[in-house]
Amino acid sequence: MDETPDVQDLSFRAFLRTEYHRAVNLLTEAAWKEGLSPLQYHALIVVGSAPGKISQRDLVAQLGSSKSQVSTLVKHLEEQGLICVQRAEYDRRKVVISLTPEGKQCLERVLKNYETVLKPAIKQILTKFPGLLERAVKMYAGLNIKVELIEDSTED
Repeated sequence: MDETPDVQDLSFRAFLRTEYHRAVNLLTEAAWKEGLSPLQYHALIVVGSAPGKISQRDLVAQLGSSKSQVSTLVKHLEEQGLICVQRAEYDRRKVVISLTPEGKQCLERVLKNYETVLKPAIKQILTKFPGLLERAVKMYAGLNIKVELIEDSTED
């Protein structure tokens, strides 16, 4: 027996996708303000989140891009002074990448811009749809956990 999707459920899923795309667009705008494409921003996030240095091979895997595309990306980010590229000490055939101080500052500016525009939108969504986070987690991750919103002490 085919079960007809619940209209309310479909409406909620549509709302979540719309808000997700809105957030992605806000992040893209914040990255462009710093002269970064979405892929460049993603690369900085991956490199910045690695403990120490990350191999170019691991960067390729995490970005889901081709070796040639990541090679070009790495070269461009290095020319901008945002990353440092070196031969690995443990294997001179391998390349390892880390953020430069300027890369860290650039990443911090993008995140600050993103937070500035996203924070009011999130507050509005959570006010309009209390329990949204719990429902979203249950729906998309299949988890039955309680999610609590932690308010930071700096109110706008």
